[in-house]
Amino acid sequence: MRLINTHTLQLEDFFAQPKKPEYVILSHRWGADEVNYKDYIKDRYKPTQAGYQKIVGCCELAREWECDYVWIDTCCIDKRSSAELSEAINSMYAWYQNALTCFVYLTDVTLPAEDDDWRTHFAKSAWFTRGWSKELLASRTTIFCGPDWSFLGVKFVAGVIGAKARKQVKEMDILIDTIADATGIPWDLLAKPHTLGAYSIAQRMSWAAHRETTRDEDRAYCLLGIFDINMPLLYGEGSKAFRRLQLEIIRQTNDESIFVFDRLLDPEETADVSKLMVREPNTVIILPDPQQLNEFRRRSLPLLAISPRQFAGCNNVVKERYLRRLPYQMTNQGLQLQLSSDNETWRTASDRSEKYDTIICMLSCKLGDEEPSSPLLYWLVLKRQNCGHYTVKNDGFDDYRPQRLIAHQSPRDKPLKGDHLALTLWVHTSDIIDQYGDSICG
Repeated sequence: MRLINTHTLQLEDFFAQPKKPEYVILSHRWGADEVNYKDYIKDRYKPTQAGYQKIVGCCELAREWECDYVWIDTCCIDKRSSAELSEAINSMYAWYQNALTCFVYLTDVTLPAEDDDWRTHFAKSAWFTRGWSKELLASRTTIFCGPDWSFLGVKFVAGVIGAKARKQVKEMDILIDTIADATGIPWDLLAKPHTLGAYSIAQRMSWAAHRETTRDEDRAYCLLGIFDINMPLLYGEGSKAFRRLQLEIIRQTNDESIFVFDRLLDPEETADVSKLMVREPNTVIILPDPQQLNEFRRRSLPLLAISPRQFAGCNNVVKERYLRRLPYQMTNQGLQLQLSSDNETWRTASDRSEKYDTIICMLSCKLGDEEPSSPLLYWLVLKRQNCGHYTVKNDGFDDYRPQRLIAHQSPRDKPLKGDHLALTLWVHTSDIIDQYGDSICG
């Protein structure tokens, strides 16, 4: 880790030291005039340069708060080194957690005027649209500052350093309600970040649904911390990075809400968010245009999401322990599932007139406002292809209810043995279908 000495403004390395000095950290939006690591160590910047003035302002504020070091991403990471960049991004959530205080520098929000609803302007700050938002969850204390480094308010008070700092924080506005409304992150989590693990994968994805990054890969990389995932960075892979992130999540957790997202939403299309919200407990999504429904019913859909935007309506999808899921894993043939009929997790179509068997795979997640005694769960509707594998189909609009899902014997499956029937199947992650209507296997 590399830090700036707030007294000398020089960079100091702490890579070999297991215990780092106390430091504050800066969160901001990058501008066009930032000072990078190479220019900073060679003094190739102008004193009046906006990026340099940001560094100076942060160091002055840190000194006032009795802190000797600061970390700023523009000049504390040598981005010429892919190894260092990868280590920094994989460690960044922990760095925010370990920082004494996080200063958030907002260039588009000024001090509140008496006759101005400044909280509305604060909630509309462009900072809330940036992908790298770990400071809201990882930092112990988050202080918001205006363009002149005047204090706008504090997210929540915990672990602020220095007597002068404590006195200043007591006089600040508490902005946690406004932040919760602006981001969709629950108030309880903003106040108690250590409870992050209690929130489902779909909920955490939904918080990033409307955030933007300069690089496609960073849509995935900026989420590593909130999922406690470490993986190598491969700039140039584009949207495949988000797929790799989901595969890592599946490998490390049994949270099935990762399969609950809007499969009909074009991630690159700007849409009315209200139309993408999950409103009914027995459907995966709401499709405004009925004519599109027939088109999507005729084709297979991807098992994994393409973008966090597809989780926009999942802020209230919570974990459910109602089902006892057998272990599943991702293989080179797709997702390998083992389903059992004793807990009504699947149903195969008994109608021989259908070309393929249908399996309704219940998922261990539900809407958060449902009664615990009678949970209405989500599910995946799977269709068997000619190759013997399954693909996801968009039949979530049919009026299936969990209490109606009874395991039926299919001629192609093993016979029932008492009340239990085990079935192993593979679900393709791709939506590619050949000219004969078969999924592309292998």
